[in-house]
Amino acid sequence: MMPGVVCLPHGFGHGRAGTRMARANEVEGISYNDLSDPSALDVASGNAALNGLAVEVCYAGSFVARSGRSPTRPNGDIGAYDSVIFHPSETLLYRLDGFDEIDRWLAGWLGDAYRPELDAKVSAWPAAIERPAIRVSTSLTMALAEARMAQLLKVSNGTAGRRLILTCDSYSLRALRDVASPDVAVMDLLDFAFGEGRKGGTGV
Repeated sequence: MMPGVVCLPHGFGHGRAGTRMARANEVEGISYNDLSDPSALDVASGNAALNGLAVEVCYAGSFVARSGRSPTRPNGDIGAYDSVIFHPSETLLYRLDGFDEIDRWLAGWLGDAYRPELDAKVSAWPAAIERPAIRVSTSLTMALAEARMAQLLKVSNGTAGRRLILTCDSYSLRALRDVASPDVAVMDLLDFAFGEGRKGGTGV
């Protein structure tokens, strides 16, 4: 595939009552037909256009932040935690350039409980942690996770009590949880905002 091109397999994730497509109904995700513009037609055939449709790729949290949608959790409500820190993914920082948008959204939603990382683009750890295609030894992963955890805890300015680290990457989530002390919780950002039962799992 060429850079800048995305592919969505046609027909997966229909999930509608009455359809007789067992495999499609088993796979989570939205149908291509729900995402595409029904008025976009292939000029030559008059059929629905399956190629050449412009799309925007972004982290689901960026879309939420941009839309102004309010989280299920009320403003400023961080439950049993005393402070919240955000660990962005390398993809969010550099490929999607979405960190600043999420950072502002968290500050507006959580208020003083949110501890922004002023140099996140400098402090973010190697992308190898987030890319399973790159083989990284378990010992190296743990060492990097421990170093990153120490950076994140410094952001809280020595705040006592239970701290919550939010992330938007499933591999970071796992690695940071493995090295977290009992007074530190690590959770997916959208799970925290909208509930862990939301369909679709972690974003980018």
